Amino acid sequence: MGEKKTIINQYVLDEPFQTEDAGTSRWTFAQKNGDACFIKEFFDPVYPMNPEKLSPKLVNDKVAFCRVFEQKKARLYKMVNEVSDGHLVRIKEFFRNNSHYYITTEKIESNGITMEQIRQLQPESILCLCRGIAHGLMMLHTGKIVHADIKESNVLIKKLENGQYTGKIIDFDSAFFEGDRLGEDDLGGDFVYLSPEGCRFMFGEEVKLTCKMDVFALGLLFHQYFSGDLPEFDHSEYDYAYEAVLDDAKLKLSETIPDGVRSLIELMLKKDPGERCDMVYVYDVLGQLMSPVPEADDTVTLEARPGETPYVKKERVTPPVQPKISQRLYIAANLMKEADIPSGEEDAKANIKGIVTLYVNYDRKESYTLRSLEWTSVGRGAQECQIVTPDNVKGVSRIHCQIYYDDGKKVYYVVDQSTNGTYLRGNKRLPKGVQVEVQGNSILELGDSRCKLYLDC
Repeated sequence: MGEKKTIINQYVLDEPFQTEDAGTSRWTFAQKNGDACFIKEFFDPVYPMNPEKLSPKLVNDKVAFCRVFEQKKARLYKMVNEVSDGHLVRIKEFFRNNSHYYITTEKIESNGITMEQIRQLQPESILCLCRGIAHGLMMLHTGKIVHADIKESNVLIKKLENGQYTGKIIDFDSAFFEGDRLGEDDLGGDFVYLSPEGCRFMFGEEVKLTCKMDVFALGLLFHQYFSGDLPEFDHSEYDYAYEAVLDDAKLKLSETIPDGVRSLIELMLKKDPGERCDMVYVYDVLGQLMSPVPEADDTVTLEARPGETPYVKKERVTPPVQPKISQRLYIAANLMKEADIPSGEEDAKANIKGIVTLYVNYDRKESYTLRSLEWTSVGRGAQECQIVTPDNVKGVSRIHCQIYYDDGKKVYYVVDQSTNGTYLRGNKRLPKGVQVEVQGNSILELGDSRCKLYLDC
């Protein structure tokens, strides 16, 4: 006779619950209808199953607390599933069985790769891993969810058949929505990855907690992926990175990390959340660092900023096929004014593909949806441009550049019209008046480097 298996709400447990790295819960794996899954039991709250042993007031208080817990978790898990992109573990069920609450998720197969093994991968492979994780967290943040416990053990890594590695974010026990009212004891997470503002909140300061908390934690994790360890700081003075940052002691990043990645991590680890980049920026920069130089028939010499070497880049400069008038916004000369789309052209109205996001000082200002095969102008001229830059940004012309997205090729075409230049990848100036093909997930700088456009596909 085999050992009798424990069954909870039709989930047959593979092994007894364990508490390793589980916080205020315990977990194991289980089977339901032939599907393998992960199951977690919360220690708190406990629903009163024997009310006769408690005072009526205490019973009412416990039941009310449980109801709030149920509502918060149900809302949170529903949003997680809605924004899940493959890099976020999906929630199967959240339920109460007798006095305890449970959550079940898909079972994630992990290769158990160590930080040292990740560090030894090719930089391109680490970039690919980081960008997948960044996309998952970016999607979570679109739902205004703060994970609040990004750390090594909460990103499960798996090797794919093509030899690359991918990560999946798990464990939303500490997660909350931006704007939720939290008590000082409600903030969970690992102190190793805690953000400066998270510490201030725990000590009773009035601090607005946002998704930028996760950016800080992920910056530390990325540093580990590329170097094998956390950034250096004075361990005789501080136990954790956030303590050093709060004291304005500079974190020393490893010299083994590629320059572009190191610069990105520096932005992710800013003390002030307002100066810290967001996950859209992280995802786009990682994509830019991964992007190969496209093969093409023609070349364009991109002028460098003063003191830098000019850069010759292969680009297709053949103008895109002019779309039919019924499929685009007609651009009249340099005024770039929007014309009416003829009525009945539903295909044109639905032909919305390209996404352009405007950032100033790493703050996301606004995202714009571009129709494929239509020109859009960018600049400070409110009457002439569809994407208008703030007045306080220096060096931006009235019509600074023009952008055209081709959904068929999944590329953008950019024409610089400015005095101070449109720069690709931060320092390579596009030739003025020449149409240049730019890949999706590229970064353009307008005028001074504070104003950026991110082109996504």
